[in-house]
Amino acid sequence: MYLAIDSASPTLSLALHDGQTILAEHTLRVGNQHNTLLAPAVQHILEVCGVSPGQIVALAVAKGPGSYTGLRIGIALAKGLAGARQLPLLAFSTLDIVAEGAPSPAKANHGTLLAVIAAGRGRIIHRLYTARKGNWIAEGEAAIGTWEALLPTLAEDVLISGEVDATGLALLDGFPKLTLVPAVHRLRRAAVLAQMAIDLLNDTPREDWSTRFAPQHIQPVYLNTASVPG
Repeated sequence: MYLAIDSASPTLSLALHDGQTILAEHTLRVGNQHNTLLAPAVQHILEVCGVSPGQIVALAVAKGPGSYTGLRIGIALAKGLAGARQLPLLAFSTLDIVAEGAPSPAKANHGTLLAVIAAGRGRIIHRLYTARKGNWIAEGEAAIGTWEALLPTLAEDVLISGEVDATGLALLDGFPKLTLVPAVHRLRRAAVLAQMAIDLLNDTPREDWSTRFAPQHIQPVYLNTASVPG
């Protein structure tokens, strides 16, 4: 069993995957309630699926960029669960999770994707991805800005996915040649995170899991700088 935790923003998402099938996924807007909701939500998803903590073989967590509180709580819980049983813990960029969940370049018929997450106080964290061999590949580093400053700089064929707030939606009306991914595919989902972890584990010799994916190596990426690694 694989447990994925994404608490990097006001949207909290959990998923339980058995390697072949998504057994459960729980995604909702929690605001700043990660501290009270995350641990009970993990316990609930395991109980409902009849899975004990001892059946988990690896965990995945969103490492940010994202909010300080959400990341701190999510990564601390993931480290605690993984460390207690010496399980591998895989961490992925929040924006990479957005990009992975977006329609493929071929399906979207676009060559560039903008992945976005909310940063609070009218700000967004964003990163561009380009189409290569059927996948979205990150270009440059993630950055913090505003919709007002960002949208005029984008090329006309950019596809936009992730957390697009009311301000972004309203401003996008003035840029009709930019394409917004449908809401169902914009949502950052822990099931996508779980699959990313499973794919990486399958490409890594099992004897290397404990050293390559040791929980103590995981460090959160916050949003309090002008430019942040993705």
